[in-house]
Amino acid sequence: MATARQNHRLNATIDITISPGGTVSGSQAYQQVPDGTQIEFTNNATSPVVLVFLNNSFSQITIQPRQTSSPISSSDVTINYSVQINGHTTGGPYAIQWGNGALAVSVTASSSAFTVAVPVGGYIQFTSDDAYDVAWTEGVTPVTVWSPQPAAVSAGENGEQQARPGVSATVTCAFTSSANLPGKGTVKIGS
Repeated sequence: MATARQNHRLNATIDITISPGGTVSGSQAYQQVPDGTQIEFTNNATSPVVLVFLNNSFSQITIQPRQTSSPISSSDVTINYSVQINGHTTGGPYAIQWGNGALAVSVTASSSAFTVAVPVGGYIQFTSDDAYDVAWTEGVTPVTVWSPQPAAVSAGENGEQQARPGVSATVTCAFTSSANLPGKGTVKIGS
């Protein structure tokens, strides 16, 4: 499984290459970078690609074949993005974590199922409309992948949860305790 790539070069620009098939390699898919690091994307596909960012972190970016995007940068946040070719998602979600910023995930009684990504050792933070019990599984096996890993999500902004050191997995969170429940969530940790 791929692990997060930690880049500690200050004032560097990191280039993420999009393959001809519209995917990002495992070694570049889950970036942990210092605050303010600039990220640019190079399109090696033969068609234009569109980068679509979760939660409107950034505006969509269209990159023509064999071209490189303008750089993006941020601080204390984790973002997710997917790659689309001709309106079809070809890769993602992928993650970039600037500093120790958490990926913000909103859950409400009417939210549908979601899939997000964080790097190994990355952070996630739930904001919720109500209190829900939450259970984490890998396949059907209960797992402990977060520190801390609360058994419930409370109404409002919850504390940050960090993926435990060395954990690289795809896990599911299921919500209970209410007649109207958010959809299940899938979190890809560094893979």
